[in-house]
Amino acid sequence: MKRESPVFRFRFRAGGSFFLVAFLSAFVQGVFAVTGMAQEGAVRGVHDPSVSKAEGVYYLFSTGAGIPIRRSRDLHHWERAGRVFAVNPSWFQEAVPGSSWIWAPDISRR
Repeated sequence: MKRESPVFRFRFRAGGSFFLVAFLSAFVQGVFAVTGMAQEGAVRGVHDPSVSKAEGVYYLFSTGAGIPIRRSRDLHHWERAGRVFAVNPSWFQEAVPGSSWIWAPDISRR
């Protein structure tokens, strides 16, 4: 009688999990593409997003020069809404010399 090692079973399960996650990811992406639930508009190139809602409008802030802002009423259709800073503030330039992008803003609403 041949016995399998616990290491072999772990490797098999990990590999099986990888394929299951890959399949589910492809399935979900396909569902969004077919049902038209993918986001539209000015959402390409958004890095490190932070989203807040105020008066029925969602605001998305992201990494970039001046902290770019986008807005949406339904989380699917987005438009550009300016920047937090027209010019990066002096405290940022002193803290991170040579950088033109403020990274990963964390936005909260009081």
